[in-house]
Amino acid sequence: MYGVIIMTGHIFVSYSHEDGDSAEILRREIEAKGFAAWMDEDRLSAGDNWREEIDQAIREAAALIVVISPSAKDSEYVTYEWAFALGVGIRVIPVLLKHTELHPRLKDLHYLDFTNRKARPWDKLFENLHNAQKFFDSYAVHIPEDSSPYIKNIAAKISSHKWTERENAIDTLGENDDSKAFEILLNALKSPMRDVRACAAMALGNRKDRAAVPALIEALNDENEEVSENAAWALGMIGTPEAKDAVDKWKNSPAI
Repeated sequence: MYGVIIMTGHIFVSYSHEDGDSAEILRREIEAKGFAAWMDEDRLSAGDNWREEIDQAIREAAALIVVISPSAKDSEYVTYEWAFALGVGIRVIPVLLKHTELHPRLKDLHYLDFTNRKARPWDKLFENLHNAQKFFDSYAVHIPEDSSPYIKNIAAKISSHKWTERENAIDTLGENDDSKAFEILLNALKSPMRDVRACAAMALGNRKDRAAVPALIEALNDENEEVSENAAWALGMIGTPEAKDAVDKWKNSPAI
């Protein structure tokens, strides 16, 4: 059983509004364990672009819980949400609230049986969420809260399980003059994923922003050769005396 822990990603709760009371109980339970929950009833206001808001929230989720019931099965919104999550590589956790014939795509996933109110497997759910969060954190890049929706949407793709999406997201941020895009690229230099660090170094070099020099100098000592070489190239592109001096020392280092 897991104690209260502070999580950085959120858990997207997909449900039919006919099951709103049960979804609310679910939300309270997972929040009591330190997870942040995202429910569209909370976040979407009149006039918001439904598809855009939902897509962004799912992309930024550590996992998506789909509350399954006959009404949820018939809901085009619920179906869209879990199908989109599977499509972008977000872990989907089916919670069977009422006996329902599962969609063929969901039959391949392990579901949690919550049909018996007196014997619901809460600990198993928390364990699944804990594992999903750990996996998410290993991929995630910090995105400042005050970033624009556009920057957030692009940056969230750095956590994609598909390399092409990660690369395209970093390249797009590198071409954007927004200060938050720059901050996200600096954070990406510390990603646990080698390819993200290497691509972020290249993007920072293309920006030629002097403020990136300290972080790129630190990246010269990266354990991965591609990352350190890209950092050296980026420093050469920026071309300040400090950058050139750091690259010269790196090239003359016994480890090179």
